[in-house]
Amino acid sequence: MKEERAVETLRKLKKILDKKNINYWLDEGTLLGAVREKKLIEWDHDIDLSIWYTDLDKIIPLFNEINKIGVEVCFFRGKKHIDLVDKGYKIDINLYHLKDNKATRTWYAHNKLGQILDYFIWILHVKNAEVITSKVPIFITKIFVKLSNKLPDLINKKIIDLLFGIYEKKGSKSIIMAVPSNFFKDLAPLEFYKMTFNVPKKTEKYLECRYGKNWRIPIKEYNYTTDDQSIVNK
Repeated sequence: MKEERAVETLRKLKKILDKKNINYWLDEGTLLGAVREKKLIEWDHDIDLSIWYTDLDKIIPLFNEINKIGVEVCFFRGKKHIDLVDKGYKIDINLYHLKDNKATRTWYAHNKLGQILDYFIWILHVKNAEVITSKVPIFITKIFVKLSNKLPDLINKKIIDLLFGIYEKKGSKSIIMAVPSNFFKDLAPLEFYKMTFNVPKKTEKYLECRYGKNWRIPIKEYNYTTDDQSIVNK
């Protein structure tokens, strides 16, 4: 991750979210880095923010404004989080549901078919091919993006819906996690890169809930689809 650029984009995004009084907080690897290293984790490839799903309709109208700061938005109603992508890194906005005093969310672990489908779903979403991270040569990705940008919006949406339907059924496995909802109902401020963000007030207990008792020890080979301690359908 290009730290300086990532932080600058985060700063611009924060300004947009704060202006609209969006309730969000640092989460997952970004929160872990903020507490343990006091910075973004060097080998982490994204920035993690989270919101309640009930606030989703407050963020969707901001997509155009987010695009104007040079960030591509990848989201549709079946998707489990919002991807905001700049060259070389992502900002993920996770969507939590409240259920029986638990904050739950779902994401996907994809297989080889899912990896291919995910690539083409990204192709259909973005305007700038360079934001896509893939083993496919960039010149091929640019050709695909150029062609997809010529499609009418309705056709584009139908293709995305078709590909995502296959992705859900054949290309991925749903991963469900849950933590006590009080972690996200009781927030406190934390300074991070000279900005103030909300974080779970019981920060260390939350990090232990997600990463285990040894969360203070860096693990470069961490696999979020299997190692997250809050996963309920292992």
